[in-house]
Amino acid sequence: YPELWEEFVKRANRRGFCSEILPYEQALMGVKKLRKYCDVKVVTAPIDAVPWMYERTHWLQDHFSFSKDDIIFANAKQHVTGDVFVDDKPDNVIKWSEANPSGLAILWEHPYNKKVILPEGIIRTSDWNELVALVKEISR
Repeated sequence: YPELWEEFVKRANRRGFCSEILPYEQALMGVKKLRKYCDVKVVTAPIDAVPWMYERTHWLQDHFSFSKDDIIFANAKQHVTGDVFVDDKPDNVIKWSEANPSGLAILWEHPYNKKVILPEGIIRTSDWNELVALVKEISR
């Protein structure tokens, strides 16, 4: 939906936009649980908005206690290696899975990506407990 993306970028160009976003309580708890079993990094897309990367970095630090070294801005997320990759954009998950065949690719399910047909081996979830269980199993 290009028109929605344009509207998002317009808002993201407004100073303070990112800091107004409230994190989901489940995400705060989920990341905290994941850290017990693995090293968690954030791979997030840069947006062509002047304050976005600066504010996004501070938002992740403030809400999730990520350091700057834990935050990676990348459009081509398939080039970031790891054991597990979780994303809500099917294209990112598919490309990452192809580039990292020994890793576990997970699509974070939302209504807008529910009907997408994925290649075999890619898992879907929107449940933090399920994600933690998958990571815990891999970390053994």
